[in-house]
Amino acid sequence: MTVVGFGLFIPLLPFLWRNITYAVIGILFGFHFIVHITAITVDPADSNVRHKENYGGIMPILDRAKHKHVIQNQFCHLCEVTVGVKAKHCSACNKCIADFDHHCKWLNNCVGSRNYWYFFTSVASAVLGIIFLVLVLLYIFIQYFVNPEELRTDPQFKNYPENIWLAFLPLYAVPISSLVLLCLAVITLLLNFVSLLLLGHLLLFHLYLMFRQLSTFDYMTQGRQKQSTNLQIKISIPLKSTTTNLETEQADEQKKTFISHVSCAKRQRSSLSTAVSSSMCIGFNRDLSQACLSLTNTDSINKCHKTNDTPKIEKKTVVGKKEQTASSSEDSLNLEPVSSSEILPGPSKLNSLVLLYTTGITQEKTTAEKLSKAVQNQNSAPTTSEVNESPLNS
Repeated sequence: MTVVGFGLFIPLLPFLWRNITYAVIGILFGFHFIVHITAITVDPADSNVRHKENYGGIMPILDRAKHKHVIQNQFCHLCEVTVGVKAKHCSACNKCIADFDHHCKWLNNCVGSRNYWYFFTSVASAVLGIIFLVLVLLYIFIQYFVNPEELRTDPQFKNYPENIWLAFLPLYAVPISSLVLLCLAVITLLLNFVSLLLLGHLLLFHLYLMFRQLSTFDYMTQGRQKQSTNLQIKISIPLKSTTTNLETEQADEQKKTFISHVSCAKRQRSSLSTAVSSSMCIGFNRDLSQACLSLTNTDSINKCHKTNDTPKIEKKTVVGKKEQTASSSEDSLNLEPVSSSEILPGPSKLNSLVLLYTTGITQEKTTAEKLSKAVQNQNSAPTTSEVNESPLNS
């Protein structure tokens, strides 16, 4: 870019701007060249390393079995000297760098305290030189399409037509076409933009490090620590959420199981009480006893079967026993209507039995008449009721 800028584009400027541009960009180029060479040639090694007698000789290989790190307690096991607090052993240069910042591949040298400012000023001067060269190229583009005569102020242009341009003025004029001039200008401008993007980013980054009083090595170390911390957080959050979801699901399952056990226990109690009432019904009429047993036991069994498997098995056992008891009661009683001497003598209990009997659908009128006569006889015989009350209650 320097060769093309000084040999092709700056000579096309008007006389006054040409001299100013030569001076400004010339000074920037000279300064950049000096600091760039200095940053490359300065040895950034620690002072104790540079003052060794055998400095520059073959370096030993680190034995990881004896030493975990190259530098321990500010002593380098490879350089075999005591180094500064911020010194690091560069694997590329294979020596300890004083106040290590980073290893620059473009300089082919490490950047430390001895050459950091040469490196920084080299980058800054390059950025300024590229900015001025971009301004020159933009001016040439605008004048080429607006007023090309402003770019042909050199006296040697009088000997050439308008479509011919001269390079490397004023010492050695080389004629080129307009197309070549524009192509070179476009390529140079693209290179300038790419270089400005890269070097500008590097310059802003080091300005940020200077403001934060950090080195490049410190910045990278902090970034790695943050990445490891964020990775641990990302790993721990799904584990915590998974554990919480499992605990919530277990709590919901326990709650559902508890509710199912409670509801089934209530149904068991209601079925037991209904079974007792149904056993009383068995002694009066076959149809009514079968209706009581089917309506109570079957409904309770079906509901507990849907709720829980364990209560279902227990309930079937209980119901089976109840049905066996009911069937044995039917066989023992022969399902005949009871007489007046077998009915509970208490008036209130006897009236409730009569009411339960009369709610049946297919009850015979003769049985109802017998029960009515039994009620009347029972009311007229209190002494007999006192004698017959205890067996039925028991």
